[in-house]
Amino acid sequence: MIQASLLRAAYPSELDYSINDGLSEEMHDVLRTLFSQRTTEVGEAATEFLVALATRQLRLVPSYLNALYEEFESADDGETWRFYWHWIRVRILNV
Repeated sequence: MIQASLLRAAYPSELDYSINDGLSEEMHDVLRTLFSQRTTEVGEAATEFLVALATRQLRLVPSYLNALYEEFESADDGETWRFYWHWIRVRILNV
């Protein structure tokens, strides 16, 4: 709940990790852990972070976003999960 609230309240510039490769790499690592743990209490906000990526509220250097896409887009976590990864692929990664 707290993570979701912070994501929704933040200005996009506060979550723009695409401005620095090192920061983007660190956030990539955090997201990778969060998405890997999405079925546990640790990853309870995984969908909120995915939505933030899809809406560009949260931004990463494209190579790090692509790495997350490659690893997690095929996870069978329901239609919402698939929809947002598809959106990221088509609208942000332009694949």
